[in-house]
Amino acid sequence: MRDKKIEVDATLREIPAYTLGEVPIFRWEHRLDDFQNGELNRHWHSEFLFGLVTEGTLDYYYSPISSRTSRATLEKGDGVFINSGVLHGCRQVTGGTRLFTFGMTPTFFSPPVFGKLYQNIIVPVTHCPVRGAFFPGAIPENRPLLRLLAQFEKLTPRQEDYELHTFELVCRIWRTILKHEVCKQQGIQQLAAGRIADVTFGFHTAVDIATDVI
Repeated sequence: MRDKKIEVDATLREIPAYTLGEVPIFRWEHRLDDFQNGELNRHWHSEFLFGLVTEGTLDYYYSPISSRTSRATLEKGDGVFINSGVLHGCRQVTGGTRLFTFGMTPTFFSPPVFGKLYQNIIVPVTHCPVRGAFFPGAIPENRPLLRLLAQFEKLTPRQEDYELHTFELVCRIWRTILKHEVCKQQGIQQLAAGRIADVTFGFHTAVDIATDVI
């Protein structure tokens, strides 16, 4: 099958489906051979998106209709982060490319379960200039995040501790994002300083640049 495409509305918005009663995180393994022209067509969604290339090579872009378009060629082991509401898409360079993605809505950490975490660590990200970031595996500083993404990719909903492990990894990923140098430059970490100290764990993200030029 080579006729798949991401279903979007007139505004190019994709609305992922969730299963009632399950952890509100979508996770997909995209086999780009299955899509028209080996491409995930341009789209956006309210969820934050994390991606990891698990096979092959692809060209990835985000904010493609603005003057601040960012593009990168990602290979096996490279990662990407896309902020909420940002247009993005990709096309495979080599046949057989696979891209693992998962995402969560900004309200994932909403109260009352997580208290003030939503206001303290999510709102600063959604309201900052950070549009997305690329994470080449060749750069040592990116590897802690890439290892976390790889751990998430290996999780399966059939595992007995899937929900707990999912929440643990999400917290580790967010703490890593907030500790990134570019987030510091945007004042995001200052807003969140000291407010996730009890979430024991570690990331790397950015504004409209790839981390290989930081």
